[in-house]
Amino acid sequence: FFGGNPPCRPLTVQASVTRRAMAAAARAAEEKDKGNRMFTKGECERATQHYQKALDYLQDSSVITSREANDLACKVHSNWAAALLKQHASCPSSVALSEVIRHCDLSLAIDGGKHVKSLFRKGEALKMLGEYRQALDVLGKALRVEENNEQVRQLMDECEDMLEFGCDADPANAIDNNNSGGGGGTGDVATDDADVIVDEDEGVLGVLDRIRSEFLSNTDEAPADVSPAGPRVETHVLLMHGEGKFGKVLMPGAFESAAALASAVGFVRSQHFAATAEAIFVVVQKRDVSYPLVWWAHRWPLDDLDRDGVFVEVHHPGPATSPPEDRNRDGVAKQQHAKQRHATWFIPVETGGEAFGLQLHPSRASMHLGEAIRLDRDCVLIDEDLSLFP
Repeated sequence: FFGGNPPCRPLTVQASVTRRAMAAAARAAEEKDKGNRMFTKGECERATQHYQKALDYLQDSSVITSREANDLACKVHSNWAAALLKQHASCPSSVALSEVIRHCDLSLAIDGGKHVKSLFRKGEALKMLGEYRQALDVLGKALRVEENNEQVRQLMDECEDMLEFGCDADPANAIDNNNSGGGGGTGDVATDDADVIVDEDEGVLGVLDRIRSEFLSNTDEAPADVSPAGPRVETHVLLMHGEGKFGKVLMPGAFESAAALASAVGFVRSQHFAATAEAIFVVVQKRDVSYPLVWWAHRWPLDDLDRDGVFVEVHHPGPATSPPEDRNRDGVAKQQHAKQRHATWFIPVETGGEAFGLQLHPSRASMHLGEAIRLDRDCVLIDEDLSLFP
């Protein structure tokens, strides 16, 4: 959570929320332990089911941003990778190995790239795929953390032996080692000259309707003397983890200055929920934005620049490296032009009439949010230099 100025100050947490957080963390740890027991018994499929339940508990809003949740999520992803490796031993599959790499990348994104078990398991998967040079690179990072780790040294020796016999895979078919996006997919590559397109699918439309309803609830319930300027929508991010599944994290004061925004984005990026999110929605009321003033700096669709409303900006994880056809003859990715995919809407505040058939508080002059307006691509609150994803 964020205060007005960095470093961000924690909000006061009520006792009921604290109890809820403790319960969610305890259930997540219990599911992880159950998964570990299934793994020990060789029941890897059941182990992964428990690991998924553990991650679900960690999405609870009461615990989602805690250090404990991040530490546990890091271990769960690494253990999930171990279970997939064990499954691969009995039923070889390149798809399973790709999933091993994905879970290791998610674990490493949370841990800052220093989780030795995840590095080792990723190295194992790359070796099994014949990607010995990439495996050596990953294992070298593990050795820099634990220089006396014999398992890592042995696996590195095996990879070096395979390279000595000329067994390296075709670089053009190498696994994209840097693509650690939480959604698991690469999406479309967007170049500097191409439009970044995000469709108004059911997920986006559902979030826009959600924000309208929240605004109406605040309008209807808030006393007339609470906010003379009208109802509010709290500044927050919504983390989408599948259809209809969202986690919410408040970010008060995030748009007060460039420094506050950088601090807020850095906090979100460091959390386990950002590594696994399919999309991240940023929601902020216009009157709470002191930076960036996009309605002054770029083309604005409304004549009244002072008109209040709510920004909703969606970010999808973009591809991290060029596709194989954009590699040079040595298999090295060319200069990266891919951008994080995003789109921004503005929902203006309107007065008069009815909204959604609800009876609104008369002192609020029937204030509600109107139709969402898709903004110009340059009207972006968080640009690609401040990625929300690890």
